[in-house]
Amino acid sequence: MVRLRHGTVTLWWAPFDVADPTWLDLLDPVEVRRYAAYRQSADRARFLVGAVAVRRIFSSDLAIAPQHVPLDRTCPTCGRPHGKVRLADELRRPGETLEVSVSHSGAWVVVAAGRDGPVGVDVEAVDPTLDHVGLARVALGDRDADALLGLGDADRAWEFTGRWVRREAAVKAVSPALPDGSSRLQLHDVAVDAGHRAAVAVLDSPPVEVLGLDAGSILPPPGVHD
Repeated sequence: MVRLRHGTVTLWWAPFDVADPTWLDLLDPVEVRRYAAYRQSADRARFLVGAVAVRRIFSSDLAIAPQHVPLDRTCPTCGRPHGKVRLADELRRPGETLEVSVSHSGAWVVVAAGRDGPVGVDVEAVDPTLDHVGLARVALGDRDADALLGLGDADRAWEFTGRWVRREAAVKAVSPALPDGSSRLQLHDVAVDAGHRAAVAVLDSPPVEVLGLDAGSILPPPGVHD
Protein backbone atom coordinates (compact mmCIF):
# COMPACT_ATOMS: atom_id res chain seq x y z
CA MET A 1 0.00 0.00 0.00
CA VAL A 2 1.30 3.46 -0.90
CA ARG A 3 1.48 5.80 2.09
CA LEU A 4 -0.86 8.66 1.31
CA ARG A 5 0.85 11.97 1.88
CA HIS A 6 -0.08 15.64 1.85
CA GLY A 7 0.23 17.30 -1.54
CA THR A 8 -1.00 14.25 -3.47
CA VAL A 9 -4.39 12.95 -4.54
CA THR A 10 -4.15 9.26 -5.38
CA LEU A 11 -6.52 7.61 -7.85
CA TRP A 12 -6.91 3.84 -7.77
CA TRP A 13 -8.31 2.35 -10.98
CA ALA A 14 -9.91 -1.06 -11.47
CA PRO A 15 -12.01 -2.68 -14.19
CA PHE A 16 -15.39 -3.49 -12.70
CA ASP A 17 -15.24 -7.15 -13.73
CA VAL A 18 -12.58 -7.96 -11.11
CA ALA A 19 -15.36 -7.98 -8.49
CA ASP A 20 -15.60 -11.17 -6.45
CA PRO A 21 -18.83 -11.94 -4.52
CA THR A 22 -16.76 -13.29 -1.62
CA TRP A 23 -15.77 -9.68 -0.95
CA LEU A 24 -19.29 -9.05 0.36
CA ASP A 25 -18.03 -10.30 3.73
CA LEU A 26 -15.96 -7.10 3.96
CA LEU A 27 -19.00 -4.81 3.70
CA ASP A 28 -21.28 -3.55 6.44
CA PRO A 29 -25.06 -4.26 6.37
CA VAL A 30 -25.86 -0.89 4.76
CA GLU A 31 -23.43 -1.58 1.92
CA VAL A 32 -24.73 -5.11 1.44
CA ARG A 33 -28.28 -3.76 1.06
CA ARG A 34 -27.11 -1.18 -1.47
CA TYR A 35 -25.29 -3.89 -3.39
CA ALA A 36 -28.41 -6.05 -3.50
CA ALA A 37 -30.59 -3.14 -4.63
CA TYR A 38 -28.79 -2.82 -7.96
CA ARG A 39 -30.72 -4.69 -10.65
CA GLN A 40 -27.89 -5.14 -13.13
CA SER A 41 -24.97 -7.43 -12.31
CA ALA A 42 -22.49 -4.93 -13.77
CA ASP A 43 -23.79 -2.20 -11.45
CA ARG A 44 -23.49 -4.52 -8.46
CA ALA A 45 -19.91 -5.30 -9.48
CA ARG A 46 -19.03 -1.61 -9.85
CA PHE A 47 -20.42 -0.81 -6.40
CA LEU A 48 -18.63 -3.76 -4.82
CA VAL A 49 -15.24 -2.87 -6.27
CA GLY A 50 -15.55 0.75 -5.14
CA ALA A 51 -16.78 -0.12 -1.65
CA VAL A 52 -14.05 -2.69 -1.03
CA ALA A 53 -11.34 -0.37 -2.35
CA VAL A 54 -12.47 2.38 0.03
CA ARG A 55 -12.43 -0.03 2.96
CA ARG A 56 -8.96 -1.31 2.08
CA ILE A 57 -7.59 2.24 1.77
CA PHE A 58 -8.88 3.22 5.21
CA SER A 59 -7.85 -0.16 6.64
CA SER A 60 -4.25 0.41 5.65
CA ASP A 61 -4.27 4.00 6.89
CA LEU A 62 -5.83 3.23 10.28
CA ALA A 63 -4.54 -0.32 10.87
CA ILE A 64 -8.12 -1.59 11.23
CA ALA A 65 -9.51 -4.67 9.49
CA PRO A 66 -11.46 -3.56 6.38
CA GLN A 67 -14.77 -4.95 7.61
CA HIS A 68 -14.41 -3.01 10.86
CA VAL A 69 -13.74 0.44 9.38
CA PRO A 70 -16.69 2.63 10.46
CA LEU A 71 -17.96 4.45 7.37
CA ASP A 72 -20.78 6.94 7.00
CA ARG A 73 -22.78 7.25 3.75
CA THR A 74 -25.57 9.46 5.10
CA CYS A 75 -26.93 11.92 2.54
CA PRO A 76 -26.96 15.41 4.12
CA THR A 77 -30.14 16.27 2.21
CA CYS A 78 -32.42 13.30 2.83
CA GLY A 79 -30.63 11.27 5.50
CA ARG A 80 -30.58 8.09 3.43
CA PRO A 81 -27.35 6.05 3.11
CA HIS A 82 -26.46 7.04 -0.46
CA GLY A 83 -24.27 10.06 0.22
CA LYS A 84 -20.56 10.54 -0.29
CA VAL A 85 -18.67 7.97 1.75
CA ARG A 86 -16.58 9.25 4.66
CA LEU A 87 -14.93 7.96 7.79
CA ALA A 88 -17.24 8.08 10.82
CA ASP A 89 -16.88 11.26 12.88
CA GLU A 90 -15.44 9.53 15.95
CA LEU A 91 -12.27 8.61 14.03
CA ARG A 92 -11.81 11.77 12.01
CA ARG A 93 -8.68 13.80 12.80
CA PRO A 94 -8.56 17.38 11.45
CA GLY A 95 -5.80 17.79 8.88
CA GLU A 96 -4.99 14.07 8.83
CA THR A 97 -8.09 12.07 7.96
CA LEU A 98 -8.33 10.87 4.38
CA GLU A 99 -11.04 12.31 2.19
CA VAL A 100 -12.29 9.93 -0.48
CA SER A 101 -14.57 9.90 -3.50
CA VAL A 102 -15.78 7.04 -5.72
CA SER A 103 -16.99 6.95 -9.31
CA HIS A 104 -17.77 4.22 -11.82
CA SER A 105 -18.93 4.17 -15.42
CA GLY A 106 -18.47 1.88 -18.36
CA ALA A 107 -15.47 -0.36 -17.82
CA TRP A 108 -13.93 1.52 -14.90
CA VAL A 109 -14.17 2.06 -11.16
CA VAL A 110 -12.02 4.79 -9.61
CA VAL A 111 -11.44 5.82 -5.99
CA ALA A 112 -9.74 9.12 -5.14
CA ALA A 113 -8.09 9.76 -1.76
CA GLY A 114 -6.18 12.70 -0.33
CA ARG A 115 -5.38 14.49 2.92
CA ASP A 116 -5.55 18.13 1.92
CA GLY A 117 -9.29 18.79 1.65
CA PRO A 118 -12.52 17.36 0.28
CA VAL A 119 -12.04 15.52 -3.01
CA GLY A 120 -14.39 14.59 -5.80
CA VAL A 121 -13.74 12.27 -8.73
CA ASP A 122 -15.84 11.42 -11.75
CA VAL A 123 -15.36 9.03 -14.66
CA GLU A 124 -17.83 8.70 -17.52
CA ALA A 125 -18.00 6.55 -20.62
CA VAL A 126 -18.20 8.65 -23.78
CA ASP A 127 -21.58 7.99 -25.43
CA PRO A 128 -21.72 9.23 -29.05
CA THR A 129 -25.48 8.59 -29.30
CA LEU A 130 -26.56 11.35 -26.91
CA ASP A 131 -27.85 14.81 -27.76
CA HIS A 132 -24.82 16.51 -26.27
CA VAL A 133 -25.83 20.06 -27.07
CA GLY A 134 -29.27 19.57 -25.57
CA LEU A 135 -27.85 17.92 -22.47
CA ALA A 136 -25.28 20.65 -22.05
CA ARG A 137 -27.97 23.31 -22.40
CA VAL A 138 -29.90 21.75 -19.50
CA ALA A 139 -27.15 20.43 -17.26
CA LEU A 140 -24.15 22.71 -17.85
CA GLY A 141 -25.44 26.01 -19.24
CA ASP A 142 -25.65 27.93 -22.48
CA ARG A 143 -21.94 28.78 -22.66
CA ASP A 144 -20.95 25.11 -22.57
CA ALA A 145 -23.68 24.17 -25.03
CA ASP A 146 -22.65 26.88 -27.49
CA ALA A 147 -19.03 25.71 -27.31
CA LEU A 148 -20.12 22.33 -28.69
CA LEU A 149 -22.04 23.62 -31.70
CA GLY A 150 -19.17 23.84 -34.15
CA LEU A 151 -17.73 20.40 -33.39
CA GLY A 152 -18.17 17.15 -35.28
CA ASP A 153 -20.06 14.32 -33.62
CA ALA A 154 -17.05 12.50 -32.18
CA ASP A 155 -15.37 15.66 -30.91
CA ARG A 156 -18.66 16.90 -29.49
CA ALA A 157 -19.15 13.70 -27.48
CA TRP A 158 -15.57 13.86 -26.20
CA GLU A 159 -15.76 17.55 -25.26
CA PHE A 160 -19.17 17.27 -23.60
CA THR A 161 -18.03 14.34 -21.49
CA GLY A 162 -14.93 16.24 -20.39
CA ARG A 163 -17.02 19.21 -19.31
CA TRP A 164 -19.47 16.90 -17.57
CA VAL A 165 -16.85 15.05 -15.48
CA ARG A 166 -15.29 18.33 -14.38
CA ARG A 167 -18.68 19.55 -13.16
CA GLU A 168 -19.48 16.27 -11.42
CA ALA A 169 -16.07 16.12 -9.72
CA ALA A 170 -16.57 19.66 -8.44
CA VAL A 171 -20.05 18.86 -7.13
CA LYS A 172 -18.72 15.82 -5.30
CA ALA A 173 -15.98 17.87 -3.67
CA VAL A 174 -18.23 20.72 -2.56
CA SER A 175 -21.70 22.21 -2.79
CA PRO A 176 -22.62 22.96 -6.40
CA ALA A 177 -23.12 26.57 -5.33
CA LEU A 178 -19.34 27.02 -5.56
CA PRO A 179 -18.47 27.89 -9.19
CA ASP A 180 -15.86 25.89 -11.08
CA GLY A 181 -13.66 28.97 -11.42
CA SER A 182 -13.38 29.56 -7.66
CA SER A 183 -9.85 29.96 -6.33
CA ARG A 184 -10.85 27.51 -3.57
CA LEU A 185 -11.32 24.68 -6.06
CA GLN A 186 -8.69 22.79 -8.09
CA LEU A 187 -9.83 20.81 -11.11
CA HIS A 188 -7.59 18.28 -12.87
CA ASP A 189 -8.36 16.37 -16.06
CA VAL A 190 -7.29 12.74 -15.78
CA ALA A 191 -6.30 10.59 -18.74
CA VAL A 192 -8.18 7.28 -18.96
CA ASP A 193 -8.58 5.77 -22.45
CA ALA A 194 -10.27 6.48 -25.78
CA GLY A 195 -13.72 5.61 -24.44
CA HIS A 196 -13.79 7.38 -21.07
CA ARG A 197 -13.07 10.77 -19.54
CA ALA A 198 -12.33 11.63 -15.93
CA ALA A 199 -11.58 14.56 -13.65
CA VAL A 200 -10.73 15.09 -10.00
CA ALA A 201 -11.47 18.15 -7.85
CA VAL A 202 -9.92 19.24 -4.54
CA LEU A 203 -11.33 21.95 -2.28
CA ASP A 204 -9.41 24.33 0.00
CA SER A 205 -6.03 22.75 -0.71
CA PRO A 206 -2.57 23.85 -1.81
CA PRO A 207 -1.69 22.63 -5.31
CA VAL A 208 -1.66 18.83 -5.45
CA GLU A 209 -0.10 16.17 -7.65
CA VAL A 210 -2.51 13.59 -9.05
CA LEU A 211 -1.13 10.06 -8.95
CA GLY A 212 -2.87 7.17 -10.76
CA LEU A 213 -2.41 3.59 -9.53
CA ASP A 214 -3.71 0.12 -10.33
CA ALA A 215 -6.26 -0.86 -7.67
CA GLY A 216 -5.03 -4.43 -7.94
CA SER A 217 -2.46 -3.38 -5.35
CA ILE A 218 -5.19 -2.81 -2.74
CA LEU A 219 -8.03 -5.14 -3.71
CA PRO A 220 -7.95 -8.63 -2.15
CA PRO A 221 -7.32 -11.61 -4.39
CA PRO A 222 -10.47 -13.58 -5.30
CA GLY A 223 -11.77 -15.63 -2.39
CA VAL A 224 -9.54 -13.94 0.19
CA HIS A 225 -11.10 -12.65 3.41
CA ASP A 226 -9.21 -10.16 5.57
